[in-house]
Amino acid sequence: MASSTESYIYTGPWVNWSHGLIRGATLTLPRDSGGLLIAFLALFVGLAGSCFWYILCYFLHQSRASREKKDALHHQQQAIIRNNAGPAVTAWEFLRLGWYWRSAAQNPFWRSLSLVVLASLNLSVFGVASIYSSEITKAAGNESLIRGSTCGFWLARPDGSVEGEFGYRSKSLGDAISAASYARACYNNTRHILECNQTVNANASCPFAPGRCMMGANAAYEMDTGPIDSHLALGINAREKDRITYRKRVTCAPIFGRDVGRLENATDQNNGFPGDQILRYYFGSTGVANHTYQYNTRSLVGRWDYSLYNVESGDPSTGQGWQPIPQLSRTDAQVSLYFLSANAIEYTAPVDDPWFSAHEEVLFDNITLWAPDSAVRVLGCIDQDQVCSATDSKQCTPLGMLAYADLNALNLNSAQLETARRVLLTILHIGIPKSTDGRGGLALRAQEKVSLGFGQPLPNNQWQIEVSHWMGISMAKLQQSVVEWASGPTNLPAGVEVFLPSDISIATCLNQKVRHSGDHVSFSIVGMVIIFVVGGAFILLSLVIDKIGGFLQWLSGRGRHRRLQWIANEKLQLLRLAYEGAGKGAWSGAKDIVPLTEPGQLFGTLEGEDMDGRNQRVGLMTASQQGGHEEYPPDPKWKNAVSHVAEVSL
Repeated sequence: MASSTESYIYTGPWVNWSHGLIRGATLTLPRDSGGLLIAFLALFVGLAGSCFWYILCYFLHQSRASREKKDALHHQQQAIIRNNAGPAVTAWEFLRLGWYWRSAAQNPFWRSLSLVVLASLNLSVFGVASIYSSEITKAAGNESLIRGSTCGFWLARPDGSVEGEFGYRSKSLGDAISAASYARACYNNTRHILECNQTVNANASCPFAPGRCMMGANAAYEMDTGPIDSHLALGINAREKDRITYRKRVTCAPIFGRDVGRLENATDQNNGFPGDQILRYYFGSTGVANHTYQYNTRSLVGRWDYSLYNVESGDPSTGQGWQPIPQLSRTDAQVSLYFLSANAIEYTAPVDDPWFSAHEEVLFDNITLWAPDSAVRVLGCIDQDQVCSATDSKQCTPLGMLAYADLNALNLNSAQLETARRVLLTILHIGIPKSTDGRGGLALRAQEKVSLGFGQPLPNNQWQIEVSHWMGISMAKLQQSVVEWASGPTNLPAGVEVFLPSDISIATCLNQKVRHSGDHVSFSIVGMVIIFVVGGAFILLSLVIDKIGGFLQWLSGRGRHRRLQWIANEKLQLLRLAYEGAGKGAWSGAKDIVPLTEPGQLFGTLEGEDMDGRNQRVGLMTASQQGGHEEYPPDPKWKNAVSHVAEVSL
């Protein structure tokens, strides 16, 4: 059912109260926007990793800076650390250093290895973090809120019209068919959350008067959902103190009907053809006729599928609907009857199930088959509902007919009361009778075992299988109904309208959770905040770490040589030193990050000749010289430049 709600998914920030205010802060986005955000987070984490490496290099450089004399390998390592281009490039440069110095320095590989490992470790950690930054979508889960164009519950138009009555039945039938498919797909193979606390008692007390239950006083089948949490199971998003629990108990048993059944002749064309015999059951008036159900025995000849008809008790205060006879009447439950006919179906083996019972031998082409023991068999059920506070199990309505319960008598807060009213209106559509109403024999799992009028053998508890299936449909309709409350009922036929009582807050329309599919992505806001705060801190700190370090060194009066070496090893300062060594340019800012020349000074690039070191010359190609090389600068300038380098390096 999640796919049908995708168009109603709310996009934006919200709180999933399953995880509390902080961890539950969630951002839901469409798939395309979510994909862009995931990509941005990965890039941001990568950028933060590079900035963290810069910070690490600063501390590494400063810890290695020394007044003592070091070999060239050390100074080259310091230059690489100072001017690092990221952990991957830095690791490669350290490896290259080790290779070139393999025969010219002591243990060059070992001296570079620790730096390679450190760079590789930083690269790996933030590489993995970048990949797993998308995990914040898993932390948020696949739940979202829904917001529909309409909100409320559906009922027949309150004008008593035929259109309203048929519209109500049509909508109920459509929902039952949809719920049956959902229940069959989701409840049969795995244990659903609505079934987690469900208990079954195959030896429950007969729910009707003594002697009415066919199998005795203690052979009824009772199904109890236990407390269903409005938030955890139904998805009504709320804080723990604002939740309620809903409980449903259904008890069924095959019952005797022979004492209230009469075989009568058809009296008009509405009952059948002249001469047809009609089997009528008088379990109470329906308000339309004195009998409760009638069956034309003509179906025993030419109908090769099951018939199923149900009635449910009406409002006893108004006398409307079916009013059960005293032996079936309950003031604490809704009563329903299910009239089953196997018609002309013949089984390939005897059926000992009390509701499907078939032991009448029939010979067909020298093959023995078994026909039903009686034309109609009756099953009786009662539905009982209960609402409780999720925080106080003693605050409960009586287990009975919730439609007549006084919710105001419970000590519920306003949010709990609104949720309880919402559930109360929802269960009008989810009773066991609504699982079969209008579906006929298609509501039976046994129908799946019938082909061309021949029925496969049925287990002795087939009737329990049937009512368990109806219970699953009821639970599926419960889920369907609470979602439709927020999204707005779909496929409304003529005569059916949506209502939202004025005494129920509009907030109940804005707090329904559903599981979304791949069309939307939910993010943990806490996860994103952590990524942005930590990553942003790394980025900002990398911009000012050297300034902070320099200020602290100036303030403490210690580590001046470290500050000067940090400046001297900067690539622009190294370039300045090279040009000053060549005697070109009037440079200033030897102790700044960016050295400057006098305005308007022009000179070419440094060029090295005979790079193997046998005839080294450093010349200056000016704009006017096209291939010529200047000689080394005079000794006084060279000595001045060298002395200046030494001063900065202190």
